Amino acid sequence: MSSVDVNDGRSLSRDIGLFGAVSTVVAGTLGAGLFVTLGAASSTTGPSVILVVVLSGLLAMSIALNYGWMATTFPGAAGSYAYVSRAFDSRLPGFVVTWSKWLGYMAADAAVRFLG
Repeated sequence: MSSVDVNDGRSLSRDIGLFGAVSTVVAGTLGAGLFVTLGAASSTTGPSVILVVVLSGLLAMSIALNYGWMATTFPGAAGSYAYVSRAFDSRLPGFVVTWSKWLGYMAADAAVRFLG
């Protein structure tokens, strides 16, 4: 077996950078299904689809920023439970939030399996 030097000029660069990493995650998350759905929706509703995409993006960004902040404040498992329990100074709201998330995940999974 011979070893090949990684930096011999014939291999790709091993640095992706922030823009490349974000682009890869966004492309992997969105996938082609989003574009098919937007095409079908725009044929039905017209150009108002752009407004819905922008509003949904703003909502998703605000949720992501809050979850990112919460993850840095409570880095362990069950961060939402820890955050809500501490914010309301009681365990009951944390319990309700945690089970609501689980029920939401189960409903979303059922809807995806039923519609997919």
